[in-house]
Amino acid sequence: MLIAGFAVLLTASGKKDFGNHEKGVANTDTSQTAFAVMSGQSALGPCYTYNVVTNRLKEKAGIHIDWITMSESLSE
Repeated sequence: MLIAGFAVLLTASGKKDFGNHEKGVANTDTSQTAFAVMSGQSALGPCYTYNVVTNRLKEKAGIHIDWITMSESLSE
């Protein structure tokens, strides 16, 4: 997992295209309402899809999140 993290970091570093806004300045464009989020998921914890707090925040913000989860266990 650590090696995969470094690989993503190295491939992500480099010249970035920041679209129509300046690096380091908050982007106030709120047109994007769908997001894909990758996260670790504990085998003992509840699925993010059914998290009451997260779902209420998504409803209030008017967004949709597709959760992409992976085990936090290094052996898997």
